[in-house]
Amino acid sequence: MDVRPGLEYLDISASGIFSDSLPYWFRDSLYGLDFINMSFNQISGTFLNKSIPVRYLDLSSNNFSGPLPSFSSVFLESINLSKNKFTGSVSRICNITAELLELLDLSNNLFSGLVPDCFKRLWSLTALNLADNSFTGSLPSSLGFLTPLEMLSLRGNKFSGELPSSIQNCTKLKFLDLSDNELSGEVPMWIGQSLSRLVFLSLQRNQFRGRIPHQLCGLKYLQILDLSVNKISDIIPPCINNFTSMAEKVSLDRRIEHHLSDEGIFVSFIRFRYLDEALFTWKGTKQRYPQLGLLLAIDLSCNKLTGEIPEELNCLQELVALNLSRNFLTGKNSSKDWASKTTRGA
Repeated sequence: MDVRPGLEYLDISASGIFSDSLPYWFRDSLYGLDFINMSFNQISGTFLNKSIPVRYLDLSSNNFSGPLPSFSSVFLESINLSKNKFTGSVSRICNITAELLELLDLSNNLFSGLVPDCFKRLWSLTALNLADNSFTGSLPSSLGFLTPLEMLSLRGNKFSGELPSSIQNCTKLKFLDLSDNELSGEVPMWIGQSLSRLVFLSLQRNQFRGRIPHQLCGLKYLQILDLSVNKISDIIPPCINNFTSMAEKVSLDRRIEHHLSDEGIFVSFIRFRYLDEALFTWKGTKQRYPQLGLLLAIDLSCNKLTGEIPEELNCLQELVALNLSRNFLTGKNSSKDWASKTTRGA
């Protein structure tokens, strides 16, 4: 392939390319490009050793390895390196000076170590996905500077400690997935108070304890709530019937998408769409839901909940799946009998 001088846009996604590594002549020619999309191929080896002055970069779904590349452009807007084999630290994100960066997806790689506390300089992010790596330590408190953030996925790592209260500043969040970590402490009240736009909330498989705060009932747009496999105790709050999206037939966000487009001469030609995909575990089976509105679900299983099942759950007429198993619930009706009357399609 001849990558001609002056070319700004390159899209060879899903081209069936199987390669051990990129040829040197091809790698050198990438430095003049603003837009690079090589996603959904089988390209191996390292990407580039020198800093990349690119604006949009999508290398997702390949077999790239080596450390996180360096990025030098102040006009950088989108980085998607998901589903590769990149390794090591992600400290290089602290060197990114782009004030326009909206998307950073490093999910499904082999990154490890601490996530640096330098998100203050990435204040334009609307989607941050670090899921399914081997990150450890506490969540960076500087995440709270990402006030435009609509999607945050940190699932499938080894994060520990309590949730930093600064995250309550991310009031535009619709999608929050912290599942499969080692987070602890009580479920924060501010999730229901400050993150009122949440559509998807998963704290599944952590070490959260204490009661379910009644403030969570303020999440009227919620479509999926997963607090399963924790140490949460006390009763199920009766105000749970305030989940409007589960109680009434309303117009739901079927997808949570982020659209990026160039404002230059390619405005009608270059458009990027990033879709937030829900991963929901139902009775031990993980399933992906790119269309959230197809599943309205509550999973509180494998906790230490006590008391009776609140009758207010009957008000959630649009609920598709409800799992209250493996708790210490009591009452004249068993949870199994009651649940069979109030769930559909589970």
